[in-house]
Amino acid sequence: MNELTQNIQKMMVPKAAIIAYKYEDKKLLALVDGSWVTTGFTTEGTFELYRMEDLDGDGNQEIILQDYEGNHIENPFIIYYDKNTDTFIKTNGLELETPPTIETAADGQKLLVQNEGLQTIKYSYANGTATKVSDKMKSVGKVRKTLKLEDVYPGENDYGERNMTFDFDGDGEDENVTFYRGQSHADGYGSYMTILFVKWADGREIGQQDDYIVSATTFRFLEHQTNGMPDIIADNQLKKWNGSNYESQE
Repeated sequence: MNELTQNIQKMMVPKAAIIAYKYEDKKLLALVDGSWVTTGFTTEGTFELYRMEDLDGDGNQEIILQDYEGNHIENPFIIYYDKNTDTFIKTNGLELETPPTIETAADGQKLLVQNEGLQTIKYSYANGTATKVSDKMKSVGKVRKTLKLEDVYPGENDYGERNMTFDFDGDGEDENVTFYRGQSHADGYGSYMTILFVKWADGREIGQQDDYIVSATTFRFLEHQTNGMPDIIADNQLKKWNGSNYESQE
C-alpha cells in the first residue's frame, strides 16, 4: 500500500500567508514570506499538484494533489496549513480517482467537483474537511439487477473464485457466472471483483481464465442490450458488449 509520510515537527515559521506550493526532491514545499519551507510531507513515488486555491477564505492557499507510487494511485486530497498548530495537515481523500475541478455556488461557496464516468460528486471544504454535498449518477436506462461485492463475497476475507447462478442476460433463464476477487496489489487489495466467465445451459460461454470480462465493486445490469448482451454499469462506467468483450462508453 502506498504510504504518504509526514514529519510531525512543529513549523518554526511566522503565521504568514501560504501563497504557493511546489514539489521538489520527493518533498512538498510551501512558499512562506518569500522562502520555501518544508510541509513535512514526502512520497516514495510522485506528487501530482493540480491546483492551489484559497478554498475556505482564510487567506492561505490550499493545495489539491495526488500521490502516485508504481501502479497505485491515491485519490486526490488537500493539504492545508493549520494556524492553530503551525503544521500542514492532510485532509480526507476524495471518493473518486479523477482530479477535481472547482466551481462557485450561488452563495459564493467554492465546491470541488469530481466527474468520473456517469457519476458527479460535489464537496464543500471547511475546517480542514472535504464534505460531500451531492452525489449524482446519470441515468442511462432501467436497472434490471444490482450485484454488490458483499453479495458475492460476504466476508471481509473472502477471496478467490466464486460461482453464482442468476439471469445474466435477462432472458428469464439462469446462467452460471464465475467471479474472482484477489487480495494482491494488482487486484486492488480486494476492493473489487471480476467476472471471469458466463456459461449458458446450451453450452455457450464468454470469458477466459487469463482475461476478465468486467470488474467493479458494484454491477448494475440494465434492461437494454447491445449485441445480445446486457449493458452494464460497472461502478460508474457504462460498459457495452462489442461482440468479443465489454468496453467503456465515453
